[in-house]
Amino acid sequence: MMNRRDILRYGAAAAFTGLMPTGALIAGEVKRLPTLILIELQGGNDGLNTVIPYADPLYAKMRPKIGFAPDEVIRIDEQLGLHPALKPLMTDWDAKELAIFLGVGYPNSDRSHFRGIQIWDTALDSERLASEGWVAKALTKAGGKPRSADAVLLGRMHAGPVESFDIKAVSLNDPARLKRLSADIDADHMMEGAPKNILVQQIAALQSTVKVAGQELIARLDTVPDSALGTFPTHTFGKQMRDALRLIAAGVDVPVIKISQGSFDTHINQRNPQEKLLRELAEGIAAFRDGAKALSKWDDILLVTYSEFGRRPVENASLGTDHGTAAPHFALGGRVKGGFQFKQPSLDVLANADMVPSGDFRQIYTTVLQKWWGLKPDGILAGTYDTVDFLRA
Repeated sequence: MMNRRDILRYGAAAAFTGLMPTGALIAGEVKRLPTLILIELQGGNDGLNTVIPYADPLYAKMRPKIGFAPDEVIRIDEQLGLHPALKPLMTDWDAKELAIFLGVGYPNSDRSHFRGIQIWDTALDSERLASEGWVAKALTKAGGKPRSADAVLLGRMHAGPVESFDIKAVSLNDPARLKRLSADIDADHMMEGAPKNILVQQIAALQSTVKVAGQELIARLDTVPDSALGTFPTHTFGKQMRDALRLIAAGVDVPVIKISQGSFDTHINQRNPQEKLLRELAEGIAAFRDGAKALSKWDDILLVTYSEFGRRPVENASLGTDHGTAAPHFALGGRVKGGFQFKQPSLDVLANADMVPSGDFRQIYTTVLQKWWGLKPDGILAGTYDTVDFLRA
């Protein structure tokens, strides 16, 4: 007999312990999509101290205390350089497998964390509200056979771009705990002697899905030991990147893996926390790259970073930066055309004390949809956007 304790236990287990289905499995003709790894720089990364205009005197004037001197940066050309913590990514830059999008944003930027990330997640404009993610709409449009999961979340349990009633996202923060959870669930026991209650039936059906999905994923993941993945850093982001590679090495058919790093909400004493986060980001990506190349999977993977907004060019009185607009982002992979895309925003032409974006983030999304997944962006994005030449055929 299922009681109130069972409902609370099983109804919450999927959302908070191991699996987080956001909807039903998509169905249709089989279409396997190459892997997209989305890395959310949660909290609003400061782009001006990530890709640094070290030769611009206005940069030094606007950031007399938190800015970087020319001899501190990793120089890429005569104007721009990378934060020194991003040195591991220079291997990708030198191999022409790192694209850097400069000044990414959108018109009428919203500086709210909640609203800002919602705009990036739904790919709509600042005047329209929606909850369904742009990737979720793309996966529904692509169709495909039922999978163990349409998307896997590592880190922050925020479905964001894969939020939908029509696909299933799985939160896989702790594979060992997921293994215990899926073994413990007994949907048949829950229904035994239970009244014909819609809520009870829905919970039981959900837990049956959780059990099957959990068992399938764990069975696959158990076939890949750590020794097969190479060496990864031991910080949280490094472990997430290791788990992402484990999914790929295990042959799990999951088109999207979303990973979170942050918080980059650096209002106070920015330099040290941002340096730590960027160093972990670069180390995790570099370890993943080396492992993917060893498995001959690097050409089948595209990594793209995103964040809800950039930060203001002028440092604040607390040695930090406040919510802003445009910021750079990265794309990496074996089929990426390395180099700069868009233009570095001018520091002497500001709008409301913020940098003016030189590229729209939906141009990047359009390119991912068309050139990575072979999908038309109609009905997925708000409006029509030009592609960006950062992917090889």
